[in-house]
Amino acid sequence: MKKALILLFFAGTASAQLNLEWGSYITLEHPAVGDQFHNNDQWGTRFGSVLDSINDELVIGAPNYDIGNADQAGRIYYLKAAPNNAIRPLEWVSGNGRYSQSSISGASPESFDFFAKSVAIIATASNASKVLIGVPKEDIGNITDSGMVHEMFIDSQGVDFLNYHQDTSGVQGTAEPGDEMGRSVAWGDFDNDGNWDAAMGVPGESVLGNNNAGAVNVIMGGNDGILDPGDDQIWDQSSLFIEGSPSTDEKFGWVLAVGDFDDDGKSDLAIGVPGDDVDGVHAAGSVNVIYGGGDGLGATGDQIWNQNTDGIGGGAEPDDQFGYALEVGDFNGDGVDDLAIGIPFEDIGNEENAGAVQIIYGEDSEGLVSTGSLFISQAEPGFLGASEAGDLFGFSLASGRLNGDHYDDLSIGAPRESFTDAYQAGAAYIVHGSSGGLQFNNEYVISEAYFSVPGGRRASRQFGYAQTSSDFDNDGKDDLAIGAWPPYQGLDNHGTVIVAYRVNHDFIFSNGFD
Repeated sequence: MKKALILLFFAGTASAQLNLEWGSYITLEHPAVGDQFHNNDQWGTRFGSVLDSINDELVIGAPNYDIGNADQAGRIYYLKAAPNNAIRPLEWVSGNGRYSQSSISGASPESFDFFAKSVAIIATASNASKVLIGVPKEDIGNITDSGMVHEMFIDSQGVDFLNYHQDTSGVQGTAEPGDEMGRSVAWGDFDNDGNWDAAMGVPGESVLGNNNAGAVNVIMGGNDGILDPGDDQIWDQSSLFIEGSPSTDEKFGWVLAVGDFDDDGKSDLAIGVPGDDVDGVHAAGSVNVIYGGGDGLGATGDQIWNQNTDGIGGGAEPDDQFGYALEVGDFNGDGVDDLAIGIPFEDIGNEENAGAVQIIYGEDSEGLVSTGSLFISQAEPGFLGASEAGDLFGFSLASGRLNGDHYDDLSIGAPRESFTDAYQAGAAYIVHGSSGGLQFNNEYVISEAYFSVPGGRRASRQFGYAQTSSDFDNDGKDDLAIGAWPPYQGLDNHGTVIVAYRVNHDFIFSNGFD
């Protein structure tokens, strides 16, 4: 970690903000990772393109990492913060580790598996952690790119793994070429029995003859703390009473998010369907929401949301891909989860792929409702910056309490945001929650220019490609981890994760920053 001897200025607020005075700049060579470039050939690892976190633990995916002779086999890094008040909380501490399929019994690294293309971490009641790891290009026997998911256990006894795919006994569906099981993963307690259940996106699943229509497997957790493949559900848009209908290339299950949108104590599942055709409009995109019940997820109350839904901003347009990214937070502090939906390929006026985000609020006993929903783009009155072609605003999302109040805030990644000094350098926009939901009155933008990083802000870094929020330094305040994935990598330009720590200060600087 390097100390960034800079101060970030803010306007229009007197509350503490996410402070970038201290930050961890994490690459493969960081002491917390302890890896290295092997003969300078590990350029395309996509280190930091996949992130998830909980409490003071951070998981970083490098799905294109080469393992021996296996090109782009993939690797993950599990990092745990040092004790409270440590200045360098992501230095190497006991429990940190790096893992690939070479660590897993019954699996082995193979070229183009993309191990860790998706990750999801939770903490168990026994103070252990579990990570779901998606391997969407895994071959099952002779079935190419069928996909697999690993359940990784981390506790004081060490690390262990279990493996799941659609030919695992009890798991519904059949391993087929191109299914890509594990393209997305998420944890939830869908029946509120105290055991964690796992949702696994299968966006390449063929449904009623429609290639890549997509599906989601949900494996329920057993009383022993291990997933039970014999207690499995499979969902797609042909499932009874599920809204929508399967069509080619709609990719149901491309991304997943879990929240309690009706405040009944049972987790609900939001499913991104970015390729969904809406009223004949190609790949306008939709989001299905399936609600939890006593037996797990059930079709009762199922919803489908898109830009032709009443109360939702914009309108269905070709290739918008509404639902490409999802995030859950309580942005209005009412105790009920809300849903943020990324639309990074939304055209704003004449600006193609400028991007936008849709917020849908949850209500007690009601679930998600369109009342009060909020459409966010950089062209909205009062919002910072301007919508520009190719920004991909909304490509990544993260929520957390980033300014010290009782409302979740939303960080919106725009990985191809350009600045006068750096084309497609990338940025993240922080929008604050309030009793009225997210507000356009004190948002701010951060980029690599605000950290002491080698070379500063540079072109084609794509800062904001991935994000996650948690309390990484264990001081009771949420922080942000933001990945930069440069498509053109070299010795001085490779994948990076920057962790920005929120620190309280006695005063706020203000210079009209925009």
